[in-house]
Amino acid sequence: MGARSTIERWLERIEASLSVGVTIGTAVVAVLGLAAFFMAIVRRGLLAGTFDATAIAHLLDVGLVVFIALELFKIGIAHLRNRSIVPTVMEAALIAVVRKIVVMELEAETFPRVLPLSLLLLSVGATWFLVHRSHVSVGPASNRE
Repeated sequence: MGARSTIERWLERIEASLSVGVTIGTAVVAVLGLAAFFMAIVRRGLLAGTFDATAIAHLLDVGLVVFIALELFKIGIAHLRNRSIVPTVMEAALIAVVRKIVVMELEAETFPRVLPLSLLLLSVGATWFLVHRSHVSVGPASNRE
């Protein structure tokens, strides 16, 4: 019995350490993405002198990727604080699907690709709405003390 509790404590420490590491890594990715976003604005806007549709699509793409990284960072923080991560996961999923739709190039064969993404967006959006409307705590990510 004592050996099992020792092993469980070690596994909990390893899990906590890995969670902290992933959260810090996500924060670094978010900061680097934000820097890339500002560099793209300077490079494509100020240096080129004009924003064309391609430049705007690129900036939207980079900006939405930064938002996704920030949502993933929030998931890591919620996990470390032993809070429910479901609403934040749903928000990250919404942003990811919207990003895919926004940066998609319109072509003749686009409709077969947009329809599944639209259905995915609708289902993730409905799930997010129901989670937020329920006001029910989904529970902690784990039973850490």
